[in-house]
Amino acid sequence: MAHVWLVLTWSMSILVTMEDWILLEHWYWISLDRTTGKNDDTWNAYPIGDFAPDSMTGMEFADIDQDGDMDLIGGSYSRGPRTGDGDVDMHDALGRIGWFENPGDAKEIWTRHDISRRKRGMFDKFIARDVDKDGDIDFVATRGNSYPYDGVFWIEQIRSEEPVAAFTRARAVESEEMPLPN
Repeated sequence: MAHVWLVLTWSMSILVTMEDWILLEHWYWISLDRTTGKNDDTWNAYPIGDFAPDSMTGMEFADIDQDGDMDLIGGSYSRGPRTGDGDVDMHDALGRIGWFENPGDAKEIWTRHDISRRKRGMFDKFIARDVDKDGDIDFVATRGNSYPYDGVFWIEQIRSEEPVAAFTRARAVESEEMPLPN
């Protein structure tokens, strides 16, 4: 199964996710590398990253780290029960949110930054906006198929000299947070 997003940039580029035969997904930056100026230029695929063993579903490009290039935030669907956390462990496909830092040359290795991973969560839509008007990119996102936690939520980016918690939870009760697989 392949999902294709056309990304309009200064060069002709496409973002693709590929689900291969063993159900692992990966995001790729596909670029038309113009070397000769003729019609024989080639399309090349460069890996951005993955959430293995979690799926890769929704995504949004934005300059998250404000360094002048487009980074990528994405979410995944948990494949467990939709009406409860169920009997799953860290090796199952769960709901994850994370972002990939563009190294400056999109053809190089991107760094993944995980935000959250839950037993039950289907994170599939992200909109980049400076919601709180503090000069950095925040995200408005959606979550579905994980009642009673469905809805719209806001991921606020906080910049500080010292490390701080990734974000403050808005709910007293939530689907269980899970560790990343080894």
